[in-house]
Order: sequence, then C-alpha cells, then structure tokens
Amino acid sequence: MSYLKHDFEDELAEALAQAREQNKQVLIEFGGDWCIWSKRMERVLAKSDMDRLITDNFLFLRCYMGYDGEHYFPFDRIDVPNLKSVPYFILLNTDCEVVASSSTEQFEFWRFYRKGKLKKFLQRWAARNYAVA
Repeated sequence: MSYLKHDFEDELAEALAQAREQNKQVLIEFGGDWCIWSKRMERVLAKSDMDRLITDNFLFLRCYMGYDGEHYFPFDRIDVPNLKSVPYFILLNTDCEVVASSSTEQFEFWRFYRKGKLKKFLQRWAARNYAVA
C-alpha cells in the first residue's frame, strides 16, 4: 500500500465504515516516498507478523505528507496533535476522533527500526491501551 495522494476523505470514510462493521479502529501512518524513514517503516510493516497484527486489529491507511508540507488529510476536520515529522501514527475511533498519536522516532535505532518495540507498541494500541512506550 502506498501513501495516498488523492481522495483521502473517500478512503477515510470507507475505512471508518469498515471499522464500524468489524469493531476495529483506524490506524493511519503519515509519510512520504521522499522520506527514508517512511520507506523503512513500510518494509517493517510489510513483514508477515506485522502485517497480520495490523490486519487483524486495525483498518490501516497511509497518508502522504510532502516534504514541503503538501498533504491530502482533512486537518481542518480532524485535529492531529504534534505532527512534526514522518512517519507518524494516529489512531481514530469509529467516530473519527483521534484517540492516540505517536511519532515513530522512539522505535529508531541507528538506521533501522526496532521491530520488537514497534510490535509491542501496536499490540498496546490493538488492546486499546494507548500509553506511550
């Protein structure tokens, strides 16, 4: 799944409808194809155990954030706190309210992500325990 550069409102509405049907939350990753850390995150999340964790617990979307601030997210309607760098996660409930958000910097180590730490973090959000690691 690549970062969405258009019609994010439609994608979000569809994800929220599916989340209501499946009793899940919507996990959104902000990033961009220009960002090496976003590319690294994409590879980590594509691993089978991470993909399964996300698929089983969330409706997952990627939202494009350009290097120059270009974006397709409805920030005027949804207040995303502290979005200063990418990749960045937000978690929405089925009423489209932000229930949790986090930078991914806490998972970085040298030029990699600590997959185990990221997995535990996502498991907490899946369990609806939003404490930051």
